[in-house]
Amino acid sequence: MSQIANLLPRDVGDHIEKVNKQFTNDEEIFYWMYTEGIHESQSIKRYLFFLSTMSRIFQEINIYFEETNQGRENKKDYRSVQTTPEEMLLISQYLYYLDSYGIGGDVLECGCFKGYSSCCLSWACDFLGRKLIVADSFEGLPAIKHCCYETGDFKESMENVKKNVKTLGKIKNVEFIKGWFSKSLLNFDRQICLLWMDVDLYGSAQDVLNGVFQRLTHGGVIFSHEFNPSQIENGLIKQNSNQEVMKAIGNFMNNNNVHYKTCYVTGFMGLVVPNIDMPKYKLIETVMGMQDALNPSIISSLAKVNANMQYSVDLIRVMPENKILEIEGWAVDDVLKDSARGVIINIDGNFFSTTYGFERRDVAIAHRNIKYTYSGFKARIDVSYLEYGKHHLSLLMVSKNKTNYVESQKVNFIIKNPL
Repeated sequence: MSQIANLLPRDVGDHIEKVNKQFTNDEEIFYWMYTEGIHESQSIKRYLFFLSTMSRIFQEINIYFEETNQGRENKKDYRSVQTTPEEMLLISQYLYYLDSYGIGGDVLECGCFKGYSSCCLSWACDFLGRKLIVADSFEGLPAIKHCCYETGDFKESMENVKKNVKTLGKIKNVEFIKGWFSKSLLNFDRQICLLWMDVDLYGSAQDVLNGVFQRLTHGGVIFSHEFNPSQIENGLIKQNSNQEVMKAIGNFMNNNNVHYKTCYVTGFMGLVVPNIDMPKYKLIETVMGMQDALNPSIISSLAKVNANMQYSVDLIRVMPENKILEIEGWAVDDVLKDSARGVIINIDGNFFSTTYGFERRDVAIAHRNIKYTYSGFKARIDVSYLEYGKHHLSLLMVSKNKTNYVESQKVNFIIKNPL
């Protein structure tokens, strides 16, 4: 039996183990779930219904949510939505895992900006009968000298956040805590099963963990933004990490002798799993769609193969106000006629991870190969180090057996000066 059965909700995994079928890979399990399992198991039906419903709702919230923060042109917080539907779906999916294993507690979100993620998570919490607690200063970032942020960045009033959640979320299921984390969370006494942080700063991450970590239920997990896969080594945050939120988390775990594992998930998001003696279902090595990220440094150990590459770049978009490049598409291992091990982006000689394994049924149908079903990739890359003007990128498709890679043709893109 594939490891994926251990990483699905408990009732779903239990049913799959009872099925008298020999699954040779994870794609076959997912295909069976969608085509046969959904008709013979209420647990599978409920799980897939949850995923498809939440995915659709999160996409709709993204469409209807205000797009820009007026008056903040050329600032970090010009875009009103700073997370993605995919990130919110993965958090919600993990909450479903925890629920299936009886891990009790509420969900705590620290740092909500205008409330996009609050709207999304309120739906997931409502479905699963959990409370969502939203903590924020509602004054923006605290006064601090910083190379990248300014005092008051990401400021929004609690009243406006509540309006957004009331309009696009499940407000009856949400509670709000206002104030700086160092004070507002000082006497936090609620049990939580999942902590979601999007706090940007070292000090803010410290304040959150100092205030609420002891309230994290045994078996609970932490999701955080500001994660970079290059700052993870052997499942731990590098001690000399140059990413301050990751450094704050790593220092907290080390200083408090917490045995943990961490991994990059997607976008700018990572997962931290304390108490790793718990069952392996909490180690999110695989998630729906087989999403995974390779460390870009792997390229130096692989052989480059000159061969044709089956791929497509469906979207390249650069947000000029903060120089974030968004890219998505698909790529497959044309030699082994299988999905790839992963895709890495080469931008002017610098390598970046993508999240690989998004569902692309259109690719599987077009090529008449079910193994191509989870061949999609997406990435959001900080290219603020690049000058305005023309640049180029290429895709590096790592083979399924992780022995070599094929590089695509170069694609040009332009970073426009917003001034």
